[in-house]
Amino acid sequence: MTVDCPLTCYICGRTKGEWMIVDLMGCLKNQDSAGKRFEEKFGHAPDSFLFICGECGKKNRIHTKRIEEKYGVY
Repeated sequence: MTVDCPLTCYICGRTKGEWMIVDLMGCLKNQDSAGKRFEEKFGHAPDSFLFICGECGKKNRIHTKRIEEKYGVY
């Protein structure tokens, strides 16, 4: 499956045009559960597929690992 849209970071909630993906590599597998939790955290649904941006991944390595274990990553 391929996607050509901006991605939304699960941790910081930002969606940027330069965060584009042509396949689902790096996206969270369980988008439904992650999306529900995202909505609880930020008060709105994600704009697109959820992933963890490089900035947040570097700053929050332990949190990133827990998220990836909980929701899975392609």
